[in-house]
Amino acid sequence: MSGEAITAGGAWDIKHVLGEADVATDGSCAFEVPANNGVYFQLLDARGRCVQTMRSWTMVMPGETMACVGCHESKEQVYPAAQSAVFGKVQRLRPMANQPPHPLLARLDRDGLLGSADNYLGLNAPRASDPDAPTEGFSFIRQIQPILDAHCVKCHDGGEKAAGRPNLTGAEATDFRKGAGRRFSKSYAALTANGRQTALLNWYSATGQSAMLPPYAQGSTQSKIMEHLEPAHHDVKVSDEEKRLFACWIDLSIPFVGSYAEATAWTPDERRIFEYHQDKRELFAWQEVNALRAQLKLQPVALCPLQSGVFAPMPGQTANDLKAKGISR
Repeated sequence: MSGEAITAGGAWDIKHVLGEADVATDGSCAFEVPANNGVYFQLLDARGRCVQTMRSWTMVMPGETMACVGCHESKEQVYPAAQSAVFGKVQRLRPMANQPPHPLLARLDRDGLLGSADNYLGLNAPRASDPDAPTEGFSFIRQIQPILDAHCVKCHDGGEKAAGRPNLTGAEATDFRKGAGRRFSKSYAALTANGRQTALLNWYSATGQSAMLPPYAQGSTQSKIMEHLEPAHHDVKVSDEEKRLFACWIDLSIPFVGSYAEATAWTPDERRIFEYHQDKRELFAWQEVNALRAQLKLQPVALCPLQSGVFAPMPGQTANDLKAKGISR
């Protein structure tokens, strides 16, 4: 469910943009992130293009305050605590490029981490297995293809008059990544050169070298495709928000889908396997949430609807309870 199945040689995981925060003039930055979720950070310039990216990830626990000093400091000196960003204003993440706020942040604000098993699982909460269902992760189909449709497809439609030009339509590329179980588009195949990094488009590799990269080493700042979004390219009029979205897609390592199930070409049995493993995750999280709520003397929360129809009722539930939620064995 990862690797080549969701990109053409790019990211191995579904990417979510939780938001942006400002960096102070002294280089410090303090902000809130949702607990229990793997997160990583990118430093962006004024155009929203990646200057430097974190190529690992970190996580904070509920109520934890974490700083980057320790790893990012001289090992021969102690960093002065008074200079730490955690003593300054802690920012709430704001949406990037006029995008809507990430749904997870709204759910956590409303119900809290222990408000449901889905809140507890965060970005790893189960998703609909329908390949056309809405997604919460960054999706080329939903966020980049509309830009291409608005500004590029009229000259790059794959027709006779566009011979020799990349086909930037959202039509399925049936001969691309055969066996991946994913309905990749012709535009995605063309831009990524069938998974080969080029001067037109290059990205941070999931298997790149471990040595520290200099600023602006890879990504959108080194991809000539960004020049094609400027008026000099046939007087196209791409908004700043659209350019930031396009740069973000490149700097996230070219994700194609916003969930593991999006645009899949799975058989019913393959879809059922996916649903089964999601249900297991949901059940374990539900049990853990209610164990924590019991310690806090809170009432238990209900189990969210399951998808696979494999599991029997849990303690406190009846078969009718599951049936009422559309779940059968």
